[in-house]
Amino acid sequence: MLLDTAELGDEVELVAQLGLLTIRPVHRPRSNWADLFATTAQHGDDTLLDETSATHSLWDEEEREWS
Repeated sequence: MLLDTAELGDEVELVAQLGLLTIRPVHRPRSNWADLFATTAQHGDDTLLDETSATHSLWDEEEREWS
C-alpha cells in the first residue's frame, strides 16, 4: 500500500546508511532499448550512417590462419 501511494513502481531498491533507510524505485536506464531498436528497425532507421569505419583496415580484409 505504501509503495502504491508513493508511486514507486513494481520494484524498489533499499539503501541502508547509519540512521537512515531509503526506499527508491529501481532505475533501469536501458530497460526499453529492445523495444526502441525494434521500432527503429521497423522504420528502416537502423542502417549505419558511416559505412567506412575509422577502425577499418587491411587487417579486416585479410583472411587469418590461427594455429
